[in-house]
Amino acid sequence: MNKKDILFPYDELRKGQEDFIVDVNNSILFGGKLLGSVPTGVGKTVSVLSPLVSFVLDRNYCGFFLTPKHTQHKLAINTLRLIKEKYKIKFNAVDFIGKKFMCGQDGVVVLNNGEFHEYCRDIKEKGTCDFYNNCTNKKNSAKRELLIERLKKLGPLHVEDVCKLCIEEGFCPFEISCLIAKDAKVIIGDYYHILSTGVRDALFLKINKSLDKSILIFDEGHNLISRV
Repeated sequence: MNKKDILFPYDELRKGQEDFIVDVNNSILFGGKLLGSVPTGVGKTVSVLSPLVSFVLDRNYCGFFLTPKHTQHKLAINTLRLIKEKYKIKFNAVDFIGKKFMCGQDGVVVLNNGEFHEYCRDIKEKGTCDFYNNCTNKKNSAKRELLIERLKKLGPLHVEDVCKLCIEEGFCPFEISCLIAKDAKVIIGDYYHILSTGVRDALFLKINKSLDKSILIFDEGHNLISRV
C-alpha cells in the first residue's frame, strides 16, 4: 500500500491498523468481500473510511457506511470531516436515519413506521406539508439551492444538524438530504437502508445510486444476524 494514496487523517497509525487498512483497501480495489474481526482500540472506523474515500473520490462510485447505532453515525461523520479538513478536498457526504426521525412535523415519533409512512404520503398528496411543498415549489428554488450549497459547504454534517438547519428554513430534511445525496461520495445509514429491498429501491431511485456502483461497509457486523 502506498500511504500517500490513502487519505488518512492522523499523523500516526496504531498497532495493527496498517494491516487492516491494507486488507480493506485491497478488498475495495479488487472488488472482494472482507469480513474483519478487529480488536477494540485499533480504529476501525477511520481504517475503513480512509481507503473508501480514497477510492470513490475520483470514480463513479458511492460508499455506504451502514451501522445499527445512531452514535456511530457521529463518529463516521467526524472522521469524514477530519479527512476533508486535512487534505483540503471537496466531497459531499450525507447522513440518513429513519425518515420519521428526520421529519419536521410535530409528534410523528410516536407513530410506528407503517403509520408514519401512511401519514407522510397522505399530507404530501393533500399538499398540507409545508416542509415538502417548499422543496418542490419552483418559487422556493433559489432559497432551496442556497440552503443546499450552505449544507454542502458546512458538511459533512451529522443528521441532527442537517435537520435543525432545514427545519429552521422550512424545508424537509429528508428531501434536502436526498438532493445532496445525488452527488454524494459517502452515505452514512442504517442497515435497513440497504437490506430492506423496498427502502433501498425507493432511496436509490431518489438519489440516483445503484448497487453495482456502491461499496458497502457494514459496521458492527455481529449485529447483522438479528437485523437481517
